[in-house]
Amino acid sequence: MSDFARYLALLTSVPVAERLEADPAIMRVLFKDSWDAEAGGWRPPVGLTALLGRTLRWVAGHPTWAPPDAVDLSRHLKKYLAIELVSGGPMRRLVYRHERRDFALLLLARLHGATEAHLREEARRRLRAEMDHVGSRLATMSNLDRSRSLTGMVADQEQTLMMLELGLPFAADPLEAPSAPALADWPNPVLLLPAGGLAGFALCLFVLSARFGWRRGWA
Repeated sequence: MSDFARYLALLTSVPVAERLEADPAIMRVLFKDSWDAEAGGWRPPVGLTALLGRTLRWVAGHPTWAPPDAVDLSRHLKKYLAIELVSGGPMRRLVYRHERRDFALLLLARLHGATEAHLREEARRRLRAEMDHVGSRLATMSNLDRSRSLTGMVADQEQTLMMLELGLPFAADPLEAPSAPALADWPNPVLLLPAGGLAGFALCLFVLSARFGWRRGWA
């Protein structure tokens, strides 16, 4: 699996969500129903549906509520983050819809950063483990040709590790910054209002016709 394939798979994963879990700018917006701004903490969401859910869990003997965590964030991303093909080629477009334009842009930027950071950290961990293993082998190896081969391997690993420390894109290089139209594209009032007006007009005609027919039948 390539680093880019890992990047796409990890975008909605729990390990990446764990990196975003401590970000209040993300969690407090996504789970605003459970955030109490006055108390500065999480609390069970209010409302009939939430109360019914907690009651059913209590009846079943399960915990009734828990603050939102990385698993909840991962589920949200799996549901609302779309990964689209670009012209059928290897490039991908990340699409995320939210009622707040500024938040959608923020989430995409921080999600990319968290995924890249996770992959970069894992690559450093693997490289250091490999370098330690090769170093221990070199200390006990007497074969000169084999020793030269492993020494060259260590040099390549050190070069890769140095490139990782530069902070350049590792698995995915964004071609453009996150962007969104200035005006909301859904629901589209240009289409929604006329359609709603026509539906309301048809409903009024139906009600009037039913009322007229009922009165005639009553008479």
